[in-house]
Amino acid sequence: MKRFGLSTGRVKLRGLVEVRFWRRQTKFQGFNWKSHEQHQKLWNFLGTKIPEIAKSGFSSVWLPPSYDSFSPEEDELRTLLHNKMKQYEVRSMADIVINHRCGTTKGHEGMYNRFDVIPLAWDEHVVTSSLGGLGNPNTANKLFPGFPIIDHTKKFVRKDILNWFRWLRYDVGFEDFRFDFVRG
Repeated sequence: MKRFGLSTGRVKLRGLVEVRFWRRQTKFQGFNWKSHEQHQKLWNFLGTKIPEIAKSGFSSVWLPPSYDSFSPEEDELRTLLHNKMKQYEVRSMADIVINHRCGTTKGHEGMYNRFDVIPLAWDEHVVTSSLGGLGNPNTANKLFPGFPIIDHTKKFVRKDILNWFRWLRYDVGFEDFRFDFVRG
């Protein structure tokens, strides 16, 4: 298949997902640092811009982390992914942050290291002890200043993340993933 003169291929990873790849890809960043304040408006706004984005030759749109994209704006996100982006053959790329996460609630030592009101509802035991959590010491090369580092040595954390990936891919409809701060 050729699109915009780009060759495509497919790879299957452990039966989890079929990955399509572009040999050359042009990614459009569809958000900025303030986008989290207006997700619902962002999804609708991007929906109006997808024809122009496609016409300009972009093969995918990199979308912000979808932690806050559950309701009511989940419907707008799904409309963007399933209707507009598919119609114009523009792939959706989710920004995935699994190394560090800003907590939703203060926990151990008065730090924001609890995640109470989001689908991956974890307590301080998933945060490394390096940054005020009750988990294992940090195994990463670096710390991400100001954000709790997730303890990936815990089996349930890895399981929860894989289930979250499946939900994002098969239920919400993201086609690609971009991993944030993977050297961390």
